[in-house]
Amino acid sequence: MPDDEAVVDQMIREYGDAKSALRALVGAHRTLEREYELTHAGISYGFSRGWHHGRR
Repeated sequence: MPDDEAVVDQMIREYGDAKSALRALVGAHRTLEREYELTHAGISYGFSRGWHHGRR
């Protein structure tokens, strides 16, 4: 897995500046959160063996 500095440098090169790279990262994070919530809702507590904390 690449180190954090390499990833940051690549994102800035790809998006042009740090603000645009951060905006893309926040958007990707929101997408992953939505996907996690859908997965969380669709998997039973027993199947996940208690991995979902605070749910029962």
